[in-house]
Amino acid sequence: MLNVPTMWSTGFGSLLDNAGTVQSRGWDLEITSRNIQRDNFSWSSSFNLSHNTNKVTQLIGDQQEILIPSSFDIEHSILRVGQPMYSIYVVQQDGILTQQDIDNGAALYGTQVAGDPRYVDANGDGVIDAEDRVIVGHPNPNYVWGITNDFKYKNFDLSFMFQGQSGGHLYSLLGRALGRTGQGASDNALGFYRDRWRSAEDPGEGRVGKAYSTFGRIKNTDWLYSSDYWRLRNVTFGYNFRDLRLAGQSWLNSGRVYLTLENFWGRDKYDGGLNPESANTNLSGDDDYLEAGDYGGLALPKTITFGINLTF
Repeated sequence: MLNVPTMWSTGFGSLLDNAGTVQSRGWDLEITSRNIQRDNFSWSSSFNLSHNTNKVTQLIGDQQEILIPSSFDIEHSILRVGQPMYSIYVVQQDGILTQQDIDNGAALYGTQVAGDPRYVDANGDGVIDAEDRVIVGHPNPNYVWGITNDFKYKNFDLSFMFQGQSGGHLYSLLGRALGRTGQGASDNALGFYRDRWRSAEDPGEGRVGKAYSTFGRIKNTDWLYSSDYWRLRNVTFGYNFRDLRLAGQSWLNSGRVYLTLENFWGRDKYDGGLNPESANTNLSGDDDYLEAGDYGGLALPKTITFGINLTF
């Protein structure tokens, strides 16, 4: 559903309508295993895996694409027939410009010089501009998975759960704000700027150009990040006091003490922010095209919980 334009003679500028169709497909797999079952010890596991995809199959008025508005320069997201919803649509960066590139007639964006980012001239017109945007990723992960193991030994119990996802991307406005092209030598910068281009003799690692650029900026893959991650979401260790009535505690039947750790260990590929699951702002700035994104989302809290359960 989208707000689509209508004639002002109706008294309204737009109306909420079915603006197209989307095809979604996927599957879910879950496996539970009782690995060991003994009198004093047991171990069971469960595993789940989900795969979901979507693609736009039709847009209103037989349009082939709709560019999603952006509050930050040109659009970086698109609804295109045959592609996933809100596909990321930006110019590709493929290294750092050298003087030899420029002498050989490389396509430039504005007044670029050696040490600035090098972009792909997707349409081959010899100039880098918004027409060189291509689809480089989609926001939804291809796979989401989880593994849980439960152990019991006499009165002790231990459980832990790993969870993760792979195959998705996010376009980070926080990463762009902290590491944007042309931000200036006096600004605070992210740590990888230590390995930036300084000269033809000291080109750095090829990821970041010179500290200060005057040619402007364009939506590009410099701020495109993988949303892949895995985490040890939860670890719980407990001890069960059973049959306390038989031990002379007539007022108490049973009890359990436990310690739980959450989000203490994991890894991701996202250095454009603090959490690849962040979605704390509307990147489009338009209520008709709500596009979730990261512009300073908080990191996942690490939590320690101690508890006592009593049964009377």
